Amino acid sequence: MISLIEWGIEFVDKEYQKTNLDAGGELGQIRESMNKNAYIEYQKQDPNDPNAKKTVNTMMNPTRYEAYLQIYKSPDKAIDNYSTYVKLRDKKDPRSPDEEKEFQKLKRIDDLADAYVASHRYMLEKDSYNQQDVDYTFALEKMEKKIPTLGQLRKNTASAIYKSLMLEKIFGNVSQRLENNFTQKDMSDKKKVQEWLDNDMCTCIGRRPAEMKTVIKGIKKAMPELDETGLQVYLMDMINDRWIKIFSDNAKNTADKDSPLKKAHSPVSTGFDKIKKDANSKLSKKLKDMIHSLD
Repeated sequence: MISLIEWGIEFVDKEYQKTNLDAGGELGQIRESMNKNAYIEYQKQDPNDPNAKKTVNTMMNPTRYEAYLQIYKSPDKAIDNYSTYVKLRDKKDPRSPDEEKEFQKLKRIDDLADAYVASHRYMLEKDSYNQQDVDYTFALEKMEKKIPTLGQLRKNTASAIYKSLMLEKIFGNVSQRLENNFTQKDMSDKKKVQEWLDNDMCTCIGRRPAEMKTVIKGIKKAMPELDETGLQVYLMDMINDRWIKIFSDNAKNTADKDSPLKKAHSPVSTGFDKIKKDANSKLSKKLKDMIHSLD
C-alpha cells in the first residue's frame, strides 16, 4: 500500500493552486484558515538538564503541519524539525558548514511538504467525502494527539477543519432553512428553536445517511476502544465543536440586520447542548440507531 504522503502527491494539480478559496458561507473563513500561520509549542526534555523541560515552538499553518506530520509521523518531530528549519533559513549570519548541511537536509523535507500541500488542496473543495477521505482525517487526528501541544494551531488543525467540511455536507444550508422558519422575534423562543433544530438535523441525516455512516465508520476504525456510548459522545461533541459553534458564531455576522441569524447564536448553541444531553432527543436516538446498525 502506498504511503499517505505518496497518496497525497498523486493529486498534485498546479493550476488548482491558483484557485481562490471560498472564505464565506456558514463556516466563515475556515478554508482560508488552512493557510494562516498559528502558534504551536510542546515541551521536551532539556538535553543539558535531566530535571528540566525545554519549550520548542514555531509558527505553522494547518496544512503545513499536516504535511510534516505525514513525513515525521509525530507532532514533536514535526514541530522540532520545522522550527530548526525556520531558524536556519532565517539566520542573518552565514551558516556554518554543519548548519548548511543540516539546512539542506531540512529544506528537502520542506520541499516535500510543499508538494503535499499542493496535492491536498482538493480536500477543501470536494462535493463529498469518501471513506478513504474520512479514514484519513481521523487517522490524522490521532497522530496530532500523540503528544500534548499548546497554542492556537492545536485547536484548528487540518483534521479539525476537514471534520467541519464533512459536517457541512450533511447539515449545510441551515442558515437558509432557519430564515425560512423563523423571524428575529421567534428566536427568543429557545424551546421552539431547540425542537426545530432537533427535527432539522435528523432530516438532514435522513437525506444523506451514507455520509453520516461514513463518518461513524471512520471514528470506529480510528478509535476501536470506544463502545457505542463513547462513540456517540464523541460524535455529538464533534458536531458541537466543528459545526454548531462555528455556524452560530458566524451567523451573527450576517449582513442582513433583520435576519433571524443575527439572533441565532444563543438559541442554537443552547438548543444543541440540550439535544446532546437528552438521550430521548430525536437526534440522540437517530445517531444511536445508526451506530448500533453498523456493529
